[in-house]
Amino acid sequence: MCDAHDQTGGFGTHSDGSQHDEYCTYCMQKGEFTALDLTIKDMADSNPNMMIKEFNMPEDQAKAAAMDGLVGLKRWQ
Repeated sequence: MCDAHDQTGGFGTHSDGSQHDEYCTYCMQKGEFTALDLTIKDMADSNPNMMIKEFNMPEDQAKAAAMDGLVGLKRWQ
C-alpha cells in the first residue's frame, strides 16, 4: 500500500470516484495510474521532499525510504 495518503490524507480514486485504499492521489486518479511515463526511480526521486520537510530526513535516506515503499506496489511489478 502507498504510504503517501497517510501523510497527505489524499487517497486515490476508483473510476467511479470512490476512495482507492491502495494508492494515493499522486499515483491513482479515477481508476488510472498517473504519470505513466515515470519509472520507479523517477517516482522515488520525486517523492522525498515530503519526508525531508516533515521528518527532517536527509535526502539520500528519504529517497531510499521512498523506493522501499514503491517496490511493493502492484504498479511496479
